[in-house]
Amino acid sequence: MNISQDLHKSYNAVGNLTWKENDFLEKNLRISRELFTEDSLNIRKPLPRKFELYALLAGLPFQDEIIRKFVHIQSKIKEIIDNSLAYWVLPENFGLEIIVFKWPEMKWKNEYENIIIELIPNMISNIQVDFVGFQINPDGCIVLKGFDKENAVLKLRKKIKNSFTFIPEKQSSWVHVPIGRILEPVGKEKFNLLYDLINTNKSNHIAEVEINELKFIHEKRWYMENRQELFNFRV
Repeated sequence: MNISQDLHKSYNAVGNLTWKENDFLEKNLRISRELFTEDSLNIRKPLPRKFELYALLAGLPFQDEIIRKFVHIQSKIKEIIDNSLAYWVLPENFGLEIIVFKWPEMKWKNEYENIIIELIPNMISNIQVDFVGFQINPDGCIVLKGFDKENAVLKLRKKIKNSFTFIPEKQSSWVHVPIGRILEPVGKEKFNLLYDLINTNKSNHIAEVEINELKFIHEKRWYMENRQELFNFRV
């Protein structure tokens, strides 16, 4: 698969900023920490906050072989950061966000569900994604970098946005899978080891995923820890 240079540059534009510092900065990590309940952070067992979001995703779960490869990346990072505070996405909750229909702060009408279920099947087709390397963003978010064949995800997003009047403007421009969040500074030694790990693996092929179904999800707690599957679209 030819890697999209625009997508590659977009990942790097964010990921490279992390390593301009000597450690994660608390002001950046605040973005991540706000996704978790204060009590859970205090006892060092991060629990994602509750909210209401509607979205279209792939995965949830991916195939077992793919999940094992994603978990292997998690384990490499865990080995380095040791007891530093972090949240790890549960394997069954790994997901690739296609588009968000409603962010938590927005209003939602129940009639939207039927409109989505009726129109989405005419827009979707098979999607192939190569996962090559991973990165840790300045806010501590750890993502696997996906590259979709012929910009299939980007094209689908545009098609959906042009077809629905209620789609929010704010959407991801990536084809990534989040696997965790580092939630506190780790110290210079661990920070440097993380940089070495990412730099060593930046061109490593993790997995090739053929996506032939998408899920319309009502998410009720960040990182899919509480969700309702409203509809399953198969290609």
